[in-house]
Amino acid sequence: MRTRIFGGGFAVLATAIMAVNSNSALAQTDSSDTLEEVIVTGVARPTTKLDATNSVTALGASDIANYAPRSTAEIFRNLPGVQAEATGGDANANIKVRGLPISAGGARYLSIQEDGLPVLLIGDMEFGTSDSFLRFDHSVRSVQAIRGGAGSTQAANSPGGIINFISNDGSEEGGSVALTTGLDYDANRLDFAHGQPINSDWQYHVAGYVRDGEGPRDVPDNIESGYQIKANVTRELEDGFVRVHVKRLDDSAPTYLPIPAVADGNGSFSSAGVDLGEGTLYLQGGDVLNRDAGRQTTSLTHGFSSDVTSVGFQLENNINDSTTVGLVHRVSKISGQFVSPFPAEVYTDVDDDTAARIHYFNTKLDSLDNTFTDLNIRKEFDAVTVKAGIFRGVQDYDAQWGWNTYFVKLNGALSATTGPNGEASFVPGHAAWGECCSRSYDYEVENIAPYLALTGEIGEQLSWDASLRHDSWNVDGNYAFSGAADADGYLTYATASPIDYDLSYTSWSLGVNYAVGENSALFGSVSEGGSATATSRITGSLLANGDINDEESGYSTVEQIEIGYKYQGDDASVYVTLFNAETEEAGGFEVTTQSVIQNAYESTGLEVEGEYELGNGFAIAGGFTYTDAEITDSNVPANEGNTPRRQAEWIYNITPSYSSAKHNIGLNIIGTDDTYIQDSNQAKFDGYIVTNLFWNYDMTESLALSFNVNNLLDEEGFSEGEEGGPFAGGEFVRIRPINGRTTSLSLRYYF
Repeated sequence: MRTRIFGGGFAVLATAIMAVNSNSALAQTDSSDTLEEVIVTGVARPTTKLDATNSVTALGASDIANYAPRSTAEIFRNLPGVQAEATGGDANANIKVRGLPISAGGARYLSIQEDGLPVLLIGDMEFGTSDSFLRFDHSVRSVQAIRGGAGSTQAANSPGGIINFISNDGSEEGGSVALTTGLDYDANRLDFAHGQPINSDWQYHVAGYVRDGEGPRDVPDNIESGYQIKANVTRELEDGFVRVHVKRLDDSAPTYLPIPAVADGNGSFSSAGVDLGEGTLYLQGGDVLNRDAGRQTTSLTHGFSSDVTSVGFQLENNINDSTTVGLVHRVSKISGQFVSPFPAEVYTDVDDDTAARIHYFNTKLDSLDNTFTDLNIRKEFDAVTVKAGIFRGVQDYDAQWGWNTYFVKLNGALSATTGPNGEASFVPGHAAWGECCSRSYDYEVENIAPYLALTGEIGEQLSWDASLRHDSWNVDGNYAFSGAADADGYLTYATASPIDYDLSYTSWSLGVNYAVGENSALFGSVSEGGSATATSRITGSLLANGDINDEESGYSTVEQIEIGYKYQGDDASVYVTLFNAETEEAGGFEVTTQSVIQNAYESTGLEVEGEYELGNGFAIAGGFTYTDAEITDSNVPANEGNTPRRQAEWIYNITPSYSSAKHNIGLNIIGTDDTYIQDSNQAKFDGYIVTNLFWNYDMTESLALSFNVNNLLDEEGFSEGEEGGPFAGGEFVRIRPINGRTTSLSLRYYF
């Protein structure tokens, strides 16, 4: 690893102590903070973790800071049942839940939200995943997550669950400023936050960050740079409240795609010229020429840029003692660009050096603008509470896909060379992938979904809920694939084709919770939900008039059952859930494997989550998930009966810690079992364990120091690969490794 002492750049994720409203500088979350937290995510009415009818997890902001995440997706690794492939950096993460498959990038079956509304309407839009436009900072009070159950009916495209970033609201007075710097990598970041009641009716909270640097891997220049500001103002009403949210994100970060490696045939890998712990294929300097109107040029060191401006409005008002009206509305202007190198081929060049054909992703996201509105009314009767509402979401996808080819030696310096057939070191985007995948999209997706939810109690021990949602989708616009090359060899667009189709499906859920005494409960739920496929993944199969050939080929369905037990005591808590999920998946095109993936799956598993205060400052928290997943049907018959790609049987996290008056120290240990690289099950990645160290020290009542190490033992591990066949000794493969050890130091002042 390279070493820089307090040098350059702004860190990927603040590792400062995040308890913004704490009266003490020491970031230490009592277990009761999250155990007793009011759950508002994916439920028809606010509840607690003990009373919910399905699996719920809440992560406090200070706990998240202790985990030393280097990207948003790394936070998700501590959620039971969730497998987050966080090796892509601050964008382009793949997220699985309860054995539901990774058959496309992003999170097809999971809704990622901010304050109750999705970041993006569809979770697997190519080159535009929800995590790419979401940043964790001191504005976040907690991260709530539900799996299964009512998740199917409480949001669009969320049969697997919902992860919701909930903001601080300024109800408690307090503020902080924190500076975080990388000790052995080029990163530096300044965070700030402040909130307070203005008077008895008004309160506000504002927070954000600014950063620059390289991040945890070697990239040229300051790819990792930008800022975020989030603010909200709340007006307390006599019988409710009104809140306005504002967010401005202008940030760029490197996106890590797979890199070449050498396989030994037994599941182990070694460098093919690019360091597995910190290397990338980013080229120094120069421009990549995009096949676009006006022949636009883009820097090879651009990375992934996220530009978001959003304004939201939230109203809750009690009309009378039994009736409440709720409205949540947000408008977002979103754009970005995805520039990152991908090794399409590894070969030996004319000098007998190992070389690679690099396809440079260069996707302009001109508009991912969206508007979301959720209007509902809740009425309480003697035995039941009824909530009825309607959700409307409109999502743009205006994007230009471009590719160019570079041939480089894998010698650390990535020097230019010729292609395997004598090609020049740079070839315009008509080569290889360009012929298939240089594309233009301009379409709009509209989702309208009325929903109904009932909740009630039978006696003092049994509570229940039932919900129903009907999603109607309209997709309208056009797309164009690559046409003939111009005189300089760059592709032009073919004639645009229409997009014009409709989808609809119904989702439902039933759940019960039976209290066994004051501290424990049995619960269960059954649900069925749908998820619409991103249009860019199915355009190749649209009819000439833009309609879809079969409505069911445009969405996937998930049926789930879960039963569980909860115990919540003064010093300990435990949550155990058995689950089964069956998925019927619509086919979707994947660029990197150049294939359409369409499977049916079944997964059965066990989630266990808990924490225990041992006394004298010692505590332990964590959980594990066991998942037995199988491909039950496939468009590749040979894969039937196999384990879905990149699905681990075992994942786990353990966080032992010790706290005293001035110190809080601990380890956050993340582990995963072996995974098959592709659905063919012919090759595996070995399991690995990542150990993260945190130490927080109260220097004074208002000044705190935090020291964090991500991947303390410099463990090697892999989460994504392109090759599915058996590895022969010395064969080149393409894999995405986890980051090596990175160490950061943070100083935070409270006021």
